[in-house]
Amino acid sequence: MGAPALRTSTDGEAPRGAVLFNMSPDQTWVLDADFLYRKLDRLKPIGARYITWIRGINLTCDLLLLGGVLSSFFLVWWSCIPFLGVACLLRAAGRRMVARLAATAAQASTQTFLDLYNTGALWLNQPTSLSSDPERRLR
Repeated sequence: MGAPALRTSTDGEAPRGAVLFNMSPDQTWVLDADFLYRKLDRLKPIGARYITWIRGINLTCDLLLLGGVLSSFFLVWWSCIPFLGVACLLRAAGRRMVARLAATAAQASTQTFLDLYNTGALWLNQPTSLSSDPERRLR
């Protein structure tokens, strides 16, 4: 099946960390990656090893930030900037990993899809074609 085609939300209605993916050709779903990133225990049924990887990435980010602060005290003041940049990129990669993991699991398993939907992390953005909207079909 492959990795889902993810794209970030440009819609003002969706939260900032939302990721859009197509579950079927005529439906676009929104996945709140920030919610799942804050509550990693929701991903435990999908795979505990992924949670360990994400926590390892977070620990690495924290150590880089600490190293940046310490280097700015003991070296030159601007030495924290590369540490901050790398830590931000790693944190973004962790969020992207959570979104890709959850979207792939939702496409592969109906139970995972329902679990994500019931927790409020997944919702229907809007039908992408008019034929899939039952109210427009009846008019």
